[in-house]
Amino acid sequence: MGCRTGYKDLCGRCVMDKLPGKASGLTGTDIPEYSFVAPDDGRVLADWDGNQIEAAVFNDLLEPAGEQAEVLARYASSYYAGTPALIRNRYGKGEAYYFGGAFAVDTAKVFLDKLGAGTPYGEVLELPECCELAVREKDGRKYLFVLNYASESVKAVVKKELREFFGGEVIKGEVELGAYEVKIFAE
Repeated sequence: MGCRTGYKDLCGRCVMDKLPGKASGLTGTDIPEYSFVAPDDGRVLADWDGNQIEAAVFNDLLEPAGEQAEVLARYASSYYAGTPALIRNRYGKGEAYYFGGAFAVDTAKVFLDKLGAGTPYGEVLELPECCELAVREKDGRKYLFVLNYASESVKAVVKKELREFFGGEVIKGEVELGAYEVKIFAE
């Protein structure tokens, strides 16, 4: 979750609860103060294990609330420097992450990578950034759809043997996808 989570109810009305509102128990986060990022602030950054991530637009100044809440990142710039910017809260069988800024594209990429969601099929396929991977499952079998959004051919790497759906051949290694081509593999 990011800044402003819990600010409005399901009907879009601002709630009078202290932020993050109804999400406070899940996030393990208290927000004693928040601020809009002023134009003269420049980029507000937070440090997450050496990764500088941008906390854009708004900044929630966070405090952990509860024994399961842990500070993972702190603001590294502006007057917020040193204040918690990211809290992980263990909840039930899972975890909730609350980030005190809006998600800039580069910040979202860091989150996806650090949380293991950036390349969930990285052990199976290595794709260029212009390709999308969609996975579907039917009758216990997985189908991997690789879509090339580029106007030119690109190369992908198939790291374990997969059967090409239409041709039926088993492929492992480098494979070329033509401009805007889609390939479907079966695991």
